[in-house]
Amino acid sequence: MAKRLVWSPSALECIDKIAEYIAIDSLFYAKAFVRNIFNLGNQILLFPEAGRIVPEVDDKVIREVIYGNYRVVYRIDKSIINILAVANSAQLLVIADLNN
Repeated sequence: MAKRLVWSPSALECIDKIAEYIAIDSLFYAKAFVRNIFNLGNQILLFPEAGRIVPEVDDKVIREVIYGNYRVVYRIDKSIINILAVANSAQLLVIADLNN
């Protein structure tokens, strides 16, 4: 059975905030960032176990892929890949946010 990709509302909100910040300097790069993040989501869907296990969680179903300065954190469920967060890698990852 094929898996389905689901973006959490908090992940989408993070993408929006990051894009707004990038757009202050360059609308072109803001659009490119959004396009590349969604393309990365498609790659995660194809190869979900390619991402590393998130060290703060140490659970094999919670993984992440690094894109530039950002961590794309996701959970592998039976039929769904849930994108949980897109977070700046310099900031502390709030574990409680991953449960939403």
